[in-house]
Amino acid sequence: MRLTRAFLLIGGVTALASCGPQQAESVDPRTTSYVEVRNQSVFAMTIYVLRGATRVRLGTVSPSSTEVLEIPRTYVNPGVSIQFLMDPQGSTTTPVSQSIAVSPGDTVVLIIPPTL
Repeated sequence: MRLTRAFLLIGGVTALASCGPQQAESVDPRTTSYVEVRNQSVFAMTIYVLRGATRVRLGTVSPSSTEVLEIPRTYVNPGVSIQFLMDPQGSTTTPVSQSIAVSPGDTVVLIIPPTL
């Protein structure tokens, strides 16, 4: 599995690609990519992936829990950045991550802090 190193601090929301060595071998472009959501908040979070003006719902993460959600292959292209939108149930804020490039086989870690 190909993993990339990246770190983003986004208004209290952190996204980073799994820490691991980059491998020189080529990766099948059909390899699945994931986002691991670590929800430290008291709110259940509905997670979306954004690219341009389009968004796709990935799933919901319960308060104080971790879930691994699949990123649709159509949103994973080397050199094309995506963002994640977190929609807390029962709150009016909807934080959005900074852009991150995700390649096939990557696992992105999205950390939602206790306070938004």
